[in-house]
Parts: sequence; structure tokens; C-alpha cells
Amino acid sequence: MPDFIRQQLNAFDEPDGSDEASDEGSFIDGGQADKTEVVLKLQSFEDFIALAQELRLEGASSDLYSYNDDYYLVLTFYANKASSGEIADQTALALEYGARVSLSADVLAEYGKLLMPTSALETGRYYFKKIMTSAALRRRFFCCLRLTRGGGRGSIGTKGV
Repeated sequence: MPDFIRQQLNAFDEPDGSDEASDEGSFIDGGQADKTEVVLKLQSFEDFIALAQELRLEGASSDLYSYNDDYYLVLTFYANKASSGEIADQTALALEYGARVSLSADVLAEYGKLLMPTSALETGRYYFKKIMTSAALRRRFFCCLRLTRGGGRGSIGTKGV
């Protein structure tokens, strides 16, 4: 192993005088900053996807959990990154998609299954770019069904019905 790389790796092992562990996400909360946690129970995963399309968090993180066959979203707002007005506005929007519950984030962390950590809403937007409602899915299904069976307006093999 080249000496330069060995020196760099050894630098990580040397104590820096701090007893606190830090991770890559520590830039968000700035250490021990005051925070406000909002725990939402979502009716379905589709509600999470719809919320992810609408809510763009500023100065906050989001964690998605599964617990007792339900989905829970924990929104953590950091006082040094978001004003009380921004927190209220973002919480109000989130409440259109889920119900606030008294279950704490600590209980979810201990007993729930963490599905998407730290940036669940961004992850949801990335992987589920467009959501279709169940009604839209049914319409598309029946439209395709008519086309494959050769019936209905505008179907394949039918002249201008």
C-alpha cells in the first residue's frame, strides 16, 4: 500500500480530541441543534409517493418506517435550518397525506423497520417519478384490454367507429 494512502487512513484512526461520534448527516443538524419531530401515519405507500411528489423539505430530514403493517414518516425539522413558519407550512402540507400520531420517532427507530433513512422524500421522488391513482390505472387497464380484444372506440383493427 502506498505510504500516502496509509497516512490518510491512519489519520482517521487518530483521536481528534472529540468524544462525539459524527456521521455524514451531521451537517444537517449541526450537532445538538434543537429539532422538531413530526410523526405521520400514512394510509398506504401510495400516499407516501404522492407526498414525496409535493413536499420539498428545507432544513429537515425524513425517514420512512414500517411498523405493525403501517407506514410512518418521521419529519425532523432543525431549528437552525428552518423557521417556525416554514415548519408549520411544511407540516400542514404533510398532514394532507397522513395523520399526525403520538407515536414517537424513538419507538419507530427501536421497533419499526427503517425503509428509507434521512431523505425518504427525495428517495421517493427519485424512484417513483410519476404516480398514477388507482382510478387512472383501472382506466388504462380497461383501455388496453379493449384494444387487445378489438372492441371499443379507436381500437386496433376497427375502422372509425
